Amino acid sequence: MDIIKVYSRSSFLGIFFIIILLMLMVDSAFYYGMDVIFSKMTISVKGEGGIPRVGELVERISQLQSHLRIYFVPVSTGIFLFFGLMLWLYLKAVLKKFVSQADPGKGKEKAVSAD
Repeated sequence: MDIIKVYSRSSFLGIFFIIILLMLMVDSAFYYGMDVIFSKMTISVKGEGGIPRVGELVERISQLQSHLRIYFVPVSTGIFLFFGLMLWLYLKAVLKKFVSQADPGKGKEKAVSAD
């Protein structure tokens, strides 16, 4: 069981570190990409004089931008951490299965003690 505990701790730290790096890359790319897209969109909308109610459209774009910034980062963080946790639990279960198959006497001891 010590092997499982040692592997579990080290794999959790490794998975957590990699998940955090991936999350930071995705969130920063989304954040800065969204900033560039919305700034270009507002500039192009303001530049076209033929569109009626340009002010309303710019206001809606800025509201959409603020809502996406508020909700995207926490939701993506939760999704990344959830899948990281699922990966860790899966790898831990697989290791327990391999250890129990490698030590067949361990399974017999549990069966004898249960009787």
